[in-house]
Amino acid sequence: MPTWVGFVIFVLCALIVAGLVAIFRTTARPSLGAFLARRPHAVPAAIAAALLLVAVLELPYGFYTFLRLGVTAAAVYVAYSAYEWGKTWALWSFAVVALLFNPLVPVHLSKSAWMPIDLATSACFFVSAVVLKEDTKQS
Repeated sequence: MPTWVGFVIFVLCALIVAGLVAIFRTTARPSLGAFLARRPHAVPAAIAAALLLVAVLELPYGFYTFLRLGVTAAAVYVAYSAYEWGKTWALWSFAVVALLFNPLVPVHLSKSAWMPIDLATSACFFVSAVVLKEDTKQS
């Protein structure tokens, strides 16, 4: 792996951590527990997003099989959470992600075709971890 790839990964991770710190400092809730209580899908979504960022590297085929399982499981969980909260936009978005990454009927594309898909899906998972939450207001 070239040195610049490791540097790019380090910079991306640093930006993600800085963004999460900024989010937690600007929220009215003082604790991480309160944040996660309204977003139980945030941890699986963040893990799937990190796996998708790593997927742009040249890795053994077994990693990509594991990636399919992990991303599908996380997408199903986020879609189920969205269904419970009545967020149809997220339900359909993550249902499509689950179908695209499912390990039972795999979609075969080239590495160059999967790279932008992996990056876009990673961004969707990160956004859902922050934006998608359970409403506490009673209608």
